[in-house]
Amino acid sequence: MITLPSVKEYLRIDGSAEDALLNSLIAAAAAYMAGSIDDYADTYTADANFAALADMLQFAYIVEAYRNRDAVNDPRANDKHFSYLFFAQMTQLQNWTAVTGE
Repeated sequence: MITLPSVKEYLRIDGSAEDALLNSLIAAAAAYMAGSIDDYADTYTADANFAALADMLQFAYIVEAYRNRDAVNDPRANDKHFSYLFFAQMTQLQNWTAVTGE
């Protein structure tokens, strides 16, 4: 699960001046994942591999939104500022099948 301290450590941010923005980005990343992936919450809880990849993807979302925060509300901006890797990982999570030993 993504937390404010983990995001601040990941982005190497000290102090609390950006906390409100970071909390908003954390919420947006979580909502994006939940809205894009069927059974997200259940799969996240049940599968540690899924959760690890989902966390990395949320960090990627947060980093992109933080670095491009001036363009977030710009109607000329679109999803093109996300990398191919971001969309490839999202596709993998959307089509996730748990790996079992069977």
